[in-house]
Amino acid sequence: MRNVKEVTAALKRYNNFLITAHINSEGDSIGSQLAMATLLKKLKKRYIIFDNDPVPKSLRFLLGNEVIKTRLTKKDKFDVLVSVDCPTIARTGKVAPYFADAKRVINIDHHVSNKKFGDILWVEPDMSSCGEMLYYLYGNMGVAIDKRAALLMYVAILTDTGYFSYENTTYKTHEIVSELLKTGIEPLWVGKQLNETKSLNDLKLLNETLNTLKLHYNNQVATLYTTKKMLRRLNLHPASAEGFVNYGRSINTAKVAIFFLERPDKPGEVHVSFRSNGAVDVNRLARVFKGGGHVNASGCLIKGSIAHAQKTILPQTKLFL
Repeated sequence: MRNVKEVTAALKRYNNFLITAHINSEGDSIGSQLAMATLLKKLKKRYIIFDNDPVPKSLRFLLGNEVIKTRLTKKDKFDVLVSVDCPTIARTGKVAPYFADAKRVINIDHHVSNKKFGDILWVEPDMSSCGEMLYYLYGNMGVAIDKRAALLMYVAILTDTGYFSYENTTYKTHEIVSELLKTGIEPLWVGKQLNETKSLNDLKLLNETLNTLKLHYNNQVATLYTTKKMLRRLNLHPASAEGFVNYGRSINTAKVAIFFLERPDKPGEVHVSFRSNGAVDVNRLARVFKGGGHVNASGCLIKGSIAHAQKTILPQTKLFL
């Protein structure tokens, strides 16, 4: 593993850390940040977790999630910024300006599109998740993984592999999960926490979004969208739309699914998620629009309306079919 020793040395050398991840927090970003925080706590270091968005409801069962901040105060000091599960500084949202204040920036990521920012780079595109990387980091530092830390890594790996159904799942992934489960994690309980926390309004949002689903180019491209009006009317956070893109990918004729999301807190900006069944490299597609991610799962931001984003992206998508 490249550069894990440099990360280890920096964690031992410095004392004050800021941990962050990408916008639209999900299982891997939250689980990996909390696992990093748990590691720093074991090392008797001080840390702050600062994200662009609040923790999604489905992940609030994770111990420690309540310390994640969405704004800083003058009292919050740090020397080293640790970016986890984020391919670019811009993807950290409102955290981005704070990178310039750090003495050192540590970049821990598994996206193939990572821009290699920071002073210490540990980027492993072949790993299933940053949760998997944190497992190795604990081992490299000689820190035991207790049940609490194991649960954080398990959730990170579980969600970023699509419950072990994505192409990034390897035999090593299963070996790691086997070790984590030995700490006493109950998969049935975890599954209920992740999947049985929907409110009635969450389901109404899904219903409204599915009503926007359309197929293009001989049914090879599926699109759907969630507007800020939908979110406001149902009093929901954009995190409630997590995973909606996969409904498009589930259509048997679709090579690519595209989900357009308007965030109420980001007027004039559309977050675009791409998913592929393996026939199209959507990382290359997202890079056309200065985005990126993985071969079968990527994203980008488009300025303007959803209609403008569709008109911009669909013709380019056709070229990749």
